[in-house]
Amino acid sequence: MKYYEILYIVHPALEAGHLKDIIDSIDTLIEKNNGTLLRQDNWGKKKLAYPIDKQNYGTYVLTQFSSEKINSDLLTQLEQNSSILAYLKSRIEENDLLEKIDNISKSESSSDEPEASSTKDVKSDEPEASSTEDVK
Repeated sequence: MKYYEILYIVHPALEAGHLKDIIDSIDTLIEKNNGTLLRQDNWGKKKLAYPIDKQNYGTYVLTQFSSEKINSDLLTQLEQNSSILAYLKSRIEENDLLEKIDNISKSESSSDEPEASSTKDVKSDEPEASSTEDVK
């Protein structure tokens, strides 16, 4: 079994219902082609580094799944869907995937607990000795 992730950018003007429909259609295609969804993150609306189709913003969605191969129907759907501005597919190694999942799990569990700061805020009682006057 091989592991893949697809990051795609959806048109920013779509309402939440239409966005969910697009995400569900991509997920359905993956599952129809004997893929198993492992993780899906909606990163939300973000500013693009450069305009794509005259859009400066887009909604980022990351999908990780396992499958024997990426089906051409999935790639065709991503390319031909006018609501998807761009996409990036990549194959990831199992070790990398498990490491990412462990890191995410740790960060989520640590965000539930109050964070202990490892840095101290040290303030001196003496004022800083800085001057903008020229010394003659």
